[in-house]
Amino acid sequence: MNDDDRPRLPDGRLPDRMADTGCLASQAIRSYNEAYVHDMLDTYPQITGFRLDWPEYPCYKLDEAFQDFNPQVKVWAEQHGIDFEAIRTEVNAFYVYLHGGLRNQDLLDLSGPNRGKTTMAVWLRKYPRILDWLRLKTALSNDLIRHWRSIITRYGGPEKELS
Repeated sequence: MNDDDRPRLPDGRLPDRMADTGCLASQAIRSYNEAYVHDMLDTYPQITGFRLDWPEYPCYKLDEAFQDFNPQVKVWAEQHGIDFEAIRTEVNAFYVYLHGGLRNQDLLDLSGPNRGKTTMAVWLRKYPRILDWLRLKTALSNDLIRHWRSIITRYGGPEKELS
């Protein structure tokens, strides 16, 4: 996989990641998926379906929670009427805050019996576009699944399963 097809942090850097998954908006990866499905169904027409692996953004490390701000996601977001730059700017501010602005009180609240309810409410009021960012990632995951469904149907028919 090329770095152009890897998820990015809000500041454009590659995140420190455990799982080397691709950007869900990557056209190169989507083209690869289409060629793969076509070749598999052409060679093995008895295949009953396909199981997707990671049609989302796994999160093992903190940086992985802050992906994906790949330029291809920006294009996808703009095509879907989503203000990518506003989201990127605010999520980057939150990322910077978590990497140097946390207070002892934040940590006490996060580790306390309420498991951070107060702190998280404060963060969501201060950085409300976090919710837009999560909705963007959800929509992008759903779009990738629809893409898989369409290529499986195109090359194998609607009876081929997607799980």
